[in-house]
Amino acid sequence: MSISSFLIKEAVITELNTTGVLDTLEEGAKRLRDVYHLDISAESIKDYLFQRERLGSTGLTEGVAFPHARVPGVEKVYGLLALSRRGVNFNTEEGKPVHIFLFLIGPEDRPGELLRALAAASRLLRRKKILSMLMDLKDRDKIYNYLIEEDERLEKA
Repeated sequence: MSISSFLIKEAVITELNTTGVLDTLEEGAKRLRDVYHLDISAESIKDYLFQRERLGSTGLTEGVAFPHARVPGVEKVYGLLALSRRGVNFNTEEGKPVHIFLFLIGPEDRPGELLRALAAASRLLRRKKILSMLMDLKDRDKIYNYLIEEDERLEKA
């Protein structure tokens, strides 16, 4: 699965201004709903993301988190990339702030789709060079284009 199958340019936030888990999930849910014109409330999306987060932090090493959930009424996987140069306290195991979030929501009845999206995102966002470049870029178009180009390059390798 390619990143472009679940992430559009309008779903890139160049500076996330949140400080903790709840406001980050709330902002991510609102943006997902608005960008993709979803017929589900941002509150519901946030609740599903939070339920998943309670099972264990989706914040990984290297300052990356993948908040994700299966959501009733969602027909396909949708993604949102959000960068926080300041960093967000996201209750990671190592206690370090998260700077790069890739929110993913997918169909409740097709968990494999969400897992494939998570695998594609992980393949891309575990590379330090890519993480560093994402944090250096400030323009939405450049961030999105860079991510798509790197994803295509990795798919061919």
